[in-house]
Amino acid sequence: MAYCTQTDLERVETSDSIIQLTDDTQAGVVDTDNLTEAITLADGYIDSRLRGHITLPLSVPCPTIIVQISTELSVVNLYKRRFGSNLPETILKRQAWAEKQLDLIIDGKIIINDDQANNQPAGNVKVATRPKVYTEEYLRKY
Repeated sequence: MAYCTQTDLERVETSDSIIQLTDDTQAGVVDTDNLTEAITLADGYIDSRLRGHITLPLSVPCPTIIVQISTELSVVNLYKRRFGSNLPETILKRQAWAEKQLDLIIDGKIIINDDQANNQPAGNVKVATRPKVYTEEYLRKY
């Protein structure tokens, strides 16, 4: 199951933009094959980054942060498909944001499922003690 849908993409990009990024035949409609390919590539990348860190496949419905990451990476894939490596700065920033979110999930700073929460190490505890009044050396005198 895909982590995002065309509707999710239309929340962050205009319909006209999605048409321009997918429509190779100038038909004036979204080419769903190209759109599906961009989503599939994004989802495969997400799975490859998270594999070994969390349990896959992710539960349905998918966590919101994963939908957002998939949506952003799908848009990046559509722009790469159309423009190659000559991407606008805003698209590069969206890609960097998605990568950062994946890093935070891997590092356990964003928890997306119960297995991940249960595998988190306990927090650090600091213990303060007073210095010994009677050291071993002092006690040997008696």
